[in-house]
Amino acid sequence: FSDVLHALGRSAAFLGKDSSHKQCNSDKEVLKSFRNLKTQPFFSVLQFSTLSNHLKSYFPRQERHHQMTCSRLQDMCVVFAGPFPTGFSDGDVKQLFSFCGAVRKVKMLNTVVRVHAEIEFELLEGAMLAVKTLNGLNVLGQTIKVQRPVCESMLDLDVTLKALMGDALNARHLYAVKMNHSMTECISTSTKVNGHVSDAECLDVTPVKTVNGLLPAKINKWLHLSTSKSELCEESVRETFGHFGTVKRVILSAKPKESTGRARIVFVNSEDRRAALNSSEDLWKKNYLICPSLTPVHLPSWVGAEIKATTHRHSSAQ
Repeated sequence: FSDVLHALGRSAAFLGKDSSHKQCNSDKEVLKSFRNLKTQPFFSVLQFSTLSNHLKSYFPRQERHHQMTCSRLQDMCVVFAGPFPTGFSDGDVKQLFSFCGAVRKVKMLNTVVRVHAEIEFELLEGAMLAVKTLNGLNVLGQTIKVQRPVCESMLDLDVTLKALMGDALNARHLYAVKMNHSMTECISTSTKVNGHVSDAECLDVTPVKTVNGLLPAKINKWLHLSTSKSELCEESVRETFGHFGTVKRVILSAKPKESTGRARIVFVNSEDRRAALNSSEDLWKKNYLICPSLTPVHLPSWVGAEIKATTHRHSSAQ
């Protein structure tokens, strides 16, 4: 970095214990040397040893805290679902649950009698919507139950989700999923989503009715339309949600080969987001599934980096 600055005609200085220019044994010497410079550099780095030593002792505790936070966030992104019909694969489970959000991984759980699955979403919103909309869904004649894992980290789940909904970073943000029309027909909701929906205030789900124990043809058809995609673009999102207020930004998160488009809508005012949430039934008729944003924008990349680092450490240890 220093070489680039010098090449651009900019001066740089580094003062501290490890400085090749002038070594300083104390913080007072570092500060004194900086003040005594005849010409102030364009860019200066001052290394204070007392601060460095403090950070070195603090980092292990902070790292453990980060790891614990990431672990809890992962638990909050997980749901258990089942039982599934015989022959239902992990790909089928991923296809079904992808309508609520991007799925990170699916683990099939073969119990003594029936088949269940553990689904981990990339974002908190995906898990919330899965519990709200897919619990009680009739899949090929089998009614599935979607629930949160029961573990220590989930004991204060409602409190945590409520805090995230009320966080200033999420106050004007809305999470929206554009579903295929066939999937919308499979699920019907009767409870309006309020501005502060907790995990305990789940949307009512009316299971799909069967005829002589068989599902309507449209559901069987949907289960085989793996290439079917819902159309979602910034213009259509702005047009739909612009009726509730000024949309400042639209962040699309659909990935190639996925059948669902997802978006984070950022309104200018939090009142606009509340108006959209209060109109969830009307948006449902337009194949939109919405909920308050839970995941701060910086968290996915931060958590992803921490998970990769943890995985690398474990691999190295083995």
